[in-house]
Amino acid sequence: MGVLVDEPGIVWAGVAFQEEDRLVVGPLAGEPNEKRRMRVPVMYRGSKVGELWVDGVATQDFLERFALLLSHHVLIGWDTRGERWDP
Repeated sequence: MGVLVDEPGIVWAGVAFQEEDRLVVGPLAGEPNEKRRMRVPVMYRGSKVGELWVDGVATQDFLERFALLLSHHVLIGWDTRGERWDP
């Protein structure tokens, strides 16, 4: 998340993992300013596996591209409930 906070205009960034029906905050960096929070879903194969949260100013396109790159890493916390998973 530190790489996002290094971007001009972004003061805080975090990723939340989808765990059943709730989001659980994982890695984060910077100083939060919730009044300026943007949320972008992190999707993997059509399923929401988390959300990218950013406080500050960034374009939607930039955050969506970052969320796409992040999706494989967010998937690490995804529980397959014992079923085989082939990436």
